[in-house]
Amino acid sequence: MKLAWVLITVGGLTGCPDEPSNPRVETCNDGLDNDGDGAIDCADSYCASAPTCLCGNGQINDGEECDGTATITSCEILGYEGGAITCSTECRAITTGCFSCGDGVANGDEDCDGADLAGEDCAGAGFAGGTLACASDCTLDTSGCTAASMTRLYVGADDGAAGAILQYEIGSDGQLTPVAGAASVAAGRGPAALAAGTDGFYALNTGDNTISQYGYGADGSLAALTPATVGVGTNPLYLAVMSYDDADDDEDGDYVFVTSTVDDEVRSYKAGDTGALTAFEARTTAEYPEGVCASGNYLYVGAYEGDVIEQYEFDVLAPAPYVPLSPATVGATSPVQMVASPDGANVYALQVTGTVLQYGVGADGTLTALDPASVVAVDFPLGMTVSADGAWAAVTDGLFGSVQLFARGVDGTLTAAGAAAVTGNFPQYPAFDPSGAYLYVPNADDSTISMYAVAAGGLTALVPATVSTGAYDPQVALSRAVN
Repeated sequence: MKLAWVLITVGGLTGCPDEPSNPRVETCNDGLDNDGDGAIDCADSYCASAPTCLCGNGQINDGEECDGTATITSCEILGYEGGAITCSTECRAITTGCFSCGDGVANGDEDCDGADLAGEDCAGAGFAGGTLACASDCTLDTSGCTAASMTRLYVGADDGAAGAILQYEIGSDGQLTPVAGAASVAAGRGPAALAAGTDGFYALNTGDNTISQYGYGADGSLAALTPATVGVGTNPLYLAVMSYDDADDDEDGDYVFVTSTVDDEVRSYKAGDTGALTAFEARTTAEYPEGVCASGNYLYVGAYEGDVIEQYEFDVLAPAPYVPLSPATVGATSPVQMVASPDGANVYALQVTGTVLQYGVGADGTLTALDPASVVAVDFPLGMTVSADGAWAAVTDGLFGSVQLFARGVDGTLTAAGAAAVTGNFPQYPAFDPSGAYLYVPNADDSTISMYAVAAGGLTALVPATVSTGAYDPQVALSRAVN
């Protein structure tokens, strides 16, 4: 008997039991091969469009602020003043590279921010010292800084065809450097005396009987005023500036005085707001007036052939502004140059014999001889000067080519400091620098300026010892602090 197998079908289907209806899929961010195809997370094609896998493809996708160097925002859009956005691994903008004025850190084009001065200080900003601060707009505030000292030496010179004022910057080591772009300015013929006022600078030109007048630039350089010159008397020799102080403040200002040896007079000029001069009053003097100087509102004129020093109170409100003191004169043999100490306490008269007469200035302006009344300076005197600090005086000897330094005592008496120092040929009117640390002597016959360091033991030549004035024969020097 044959057996028969019967196949029973259920639901009309045949085959093996069913597999799960949903296949396994990749999770995309768990580090596992969830679907078993050998590709993990973003390497799996299933995750190609997953947000977590789109971050890092360098393109901005939905929900991303950035991706690598690509970004849809910036520091400025986010409210900062500047800086650079960086991107996190989650494609979110990182703003730590952004900055704003006021965040306490100097960034971008900010000079500073709060206490952060970016390593700057007053010296680095071109000042001598002080305290640097930061303004609210993140720029440097230099109001607490002190200005750097700037000093100039002016030298009157002539090349045989024209006069000029040579301009030098005085270095911290005393060396002279021609002022860049303004090594000289034109002057009249033979500028032989210089004076510096508050707003104006003046050169007395003995070759054409004029005063060249200049204003000051910000760096101390001279610029000719309009008119460039004013006329003076015949054969002028010296000039002086008086900072006149009127009790009522109505006539305060600078007055310039010039001696005229042929006309036997002293002339005055009033300086205006720009420094420009206007003729004021003249006064007849004793015979052949040469030197002139001012101490306060008092004026002193040395008459070479009259053998006297005339002394006046200058009162611009008086009918005759030259008011003779009592006594009106002081006896002095052949005074050549008159020099007042910067503190106004003393007046010195350089005689043709090389002796310096020494005076104290009384409360009423009258001169009283000191003790000793004179000091022998040199054999053939050409020029004298007193330092701005009043500590030193110097006299040049034109015959022997030398300059003698003097220490000035508390009473004004002069004492030789060391031996006379050798100069160039035919030394003229010298000048100290504003600090009194250096002395400069123009040498007319060899077109040089001798330079010295000043000390109690005397003068020491700098290295190099001279600076050339080129084609110009220098006659007179004057220094000035610009600020």
